Amino acid sequence: MPPASDPTIEWIKIGVQILGYVVGWVLVLKGWSIAQKAQRASENRKEVRAVVEGLATLVLEVQTAAVAYFTEQGEIPLKASEWWILSSIDRISRSFASLKDQIGFDVSKEITFFKRSITLTDFGEAGRKTRTVSDPLIQKIGGAGSTLLSAIDRELTRIYPLSNK
Repeated sequence: MPPASDPTIEWIKIGVQILGYVVGWVLVLKGWSIAQKAQRASENRKEVRAVVEGLATLVLEVQTAAVAYFTEQGEIPLKASEWWILSSIDRISRSFASLKDQIGFDVSKEITFFKRSITLTDFGEAGRKTRTVSDPLIQKIGGAGSTLLSAIDRELTRIYPLSNK
């Protein structure tokens, strides 16, 4: 006859089996949770990048329209151009303010500089003079646009660092 086993040892074996089962499920659920979090972060990053890239394109369009406005090379009427430039700058400003509130994306100083470089001279005035491409104002608008685009890239890299993938 085989020796009688101790009931305590049997309960310990059952407890270890149950514990192994529970630990396995905890690990599976934790892994799933981590994968879901990474996927949500990746989707959020893609959405933010798409929005920011659209806004960067709008900055370039505003910069081009402002240069055309001051050099009178634009295809749209001047009043429409003034309205479009101002409303686009406002849209850029509001969109980045929203991103600042949501994820800390801050380019507000650069947007203010960009807006002022366009609107603080004779913008919208009847006595506005036509300028050449080499005029300091046109150069200032170009520099402000470049500064804003650089700040956008800097903030994207700060919030979503480039990976080594």
